[in-house]
Amino acid sequence: MHTIDHHTAVFQALSEDLPDSFCILTAWNPGDEAAWPGPNQQHDQALAVRLKELALPHVRVTALSPDETRAEPGWAITCPLDQGLKLGREFRQESLYRIEDGNLALVRCKDGGQTPLGSFAARLRNPRLRRLFTIYLGSPQPRARLLPTEELDIRVRAARFLDSFTITRAEGFFRSQAEDTLLISVATDDPSKVIALAGELLQYTGQEGVGVSHNGIFQRVTSWSDPEFLLRVWEFTPPEEDPDPLAAILRNIKGSNRRMMITDYWNAGKLEELDPAHLDDETEPGLRQFLELIHYRIVDEYSTEFSITPESSEKPLALGELVGLIDTTNGGEYGGLALCYNGQNLQEWTSPETLRNFTTVNSPFYPDLFDHYDAIHEQWVKEALEIQAERQETEEDEDD
Repeated sequence: MHTIDHHTAVFQALSEDLPDSFCILTAWNPGDEAAWPGPNQQHDQALAVRLKELALPHVRVTALSPDETRAEPGWAITCPLDQGLKLGREFRQESLYRIEDGNLALVRCKDGGQTPLGSFAARLRNPRLRRLFTIYLGSPQPRARLLPTEELDIRVRAARFLDSFTITRAEGFFRSQAEDTLLISVATDDPSKVIALAGELLQYTGQEGVGVSHNGIFQRVTSWSDPEFLLRVWEFTPPEEDPDPLAAILRNIKGSNRRMMITDYWNAGKLEELDPAHLDDETEPGLRQFLELIHYRIVDEYSTEFSITPESSEKPLALGELVGLIDTTNGGEYGGLALCYNGQNLQEWTSPETLRNFTTVNSPFYPDLFDHYDAIHEQWVKEALEIQAERQETEEDEDD
């Protein structure tokens, strides 16, 4: 049992149900102490009954941890803040949320102290936007059967794009020829990830196209597909996002408090996306120059710390400069970022050939990047096989 971090919570609700100004109050985990689901549901029902007694309009809103592993169901209540705080104290809550003019604040029930949390819309997750997509992937051409290592590789690639998904084996027919087919199903509010994965698998399998279906509409992702057009065909409208993640936080904060918050974010290294237009002349020296640079970082699912050179530049990197950054990651250990995972995994595999396509490097902004590293990976397989052959020959000589 765990409570959520109320400063980082996101919210599940139907946007059309929500008024312009309201409080979000839960009865779960009174005293900010984690309770079992049974008692929490009883507290929630008691709050709903109390709201009906007071004739206060209310609709369901659930506060979630960003990864949706923890939740606290609550209610969006149309009422003045003072009345919301009184209800919060009645149900032994440490705090509640207040939404005014689209801005979200965390308010202490004890004394009414507020912590601005920025745009409410940026944290709202509409369940209607989570749609089911299915990718139809045939076997690598020109074969009709998938090798076990290829299926494993496909699973690894899918996991790079999607947190949760289901893979189903099937037999498909393409142009009257039977072939092994994998169906990859995912529920997501970000179909761009599905399209990106389909494009990745398109290159991996060498097919003419990879099928993707949504809401009964089937499309093929090809080398010439326009992702925006695919979304339009599916009539998918992405959620509105604040183009500047910190703008909503800073919009209603002025003077010394504003400069203090900007400095805190600056020191925490979270200002890469802040528009310099939001700064004033008294802002921390050097901050404007920092924001006008392009900054680079490498992120993986294991929170690994990578050292890269350069860390920033005034202009986008040329192809050779980007290759240099990739090849010198962590001082070029194991051949740099493009080869290190192949080298590390080679000890667990019987042949370098099974790792031929384990790592791929591509970018829509650098069209030649894939061909460059594809040739390097081909050469890596050749050299690794030669090294294995030399080792085997040496071992045989020692045995003799």
